[in-house]
Amino acid sequence: MDRVLNLQMSLFGSFINVRLETEIVIKLLTVLKDDGFIPGSADIASVDLKTGKMIVDSRMQILSPDKTWTIVFLPDRIDFNYNYQEGTTIYKNITNLQVYANELVKKVFSVFGSTMGNRLALNCKFMFEGMTTDDLKQFCARFTKPLSAYGDDPYVEWGVRFNARGNFRVADNETEECNRITEMAQIENLGNLESKDMGSHSIILSIDVNTLPLNLTQRFKYENLICFANDVTEFVTNVTKEIESDC
Repeated sequence: MDRVLNLQMSLFGSFINVRLETEIVIKLLTVLKDDGFIPGSADIASVDLKTGKMIVDSRMQILSPDKTWTIVFLPDRIDFNYNYQEGTTIYKNITNLQVYANELVKKVFSVFGSTMGNRLALNCKFMFEGMTTDDLKQFCARFTKPLSAYGDDPYVEWGVRFNARGNFRVADNETEECNRITEMAQIENLGNLESKDMGSHSIILSIDVNTLPLNLTQRFKYENLICFANDVTEFVTNVTKEIESDC
């Protein structure tokens, strides 16, 4: 992979009462003082079904100084997000990012020690950059068989998506059935369309592993999220290694 674009670890549940309040913010900034995080807010827009009016809810958000990391407290989940920013460190895999996210999870939930959730998720995006048209054709041919009706015309859109269920650890002796979604899509950097010189090409690889939405029992603590993320990271590593093997 050329770089990791983002990583998100999430604990789903009912967090409507975790709001932007001074006391909570002070506690969070105290446990995150060595990381230099600063407070902020995220505006969530929704429609009141009774009145039809737009409602904006300001949710608590904590940001790293370089804005690569955010911790967002939404009504239905708490997200630990990494997003690549121009000029910051480039990561080729998610291992170190996930280890750091685990540390953030531990610190944040030292403030919300009794918090429980009903679902877990980890998703991430990678980018292959600078592909030639021939590179792109070879890459796509590994995962799809082009229809002969299209001849040799260059792709302007291409994508595949897989989802197969699998079990992941949420505790030392406990697993949960999860969706394992892998998606690849072409991103165009357009060149000269008339000459069919399509410029350079990129592929975005997205991987999303999440516990099934049918079971909404409040059964997960933050330790379960960490255990789950460790197991999912191994799966992500195996997927990316296989995709990179012939690139």
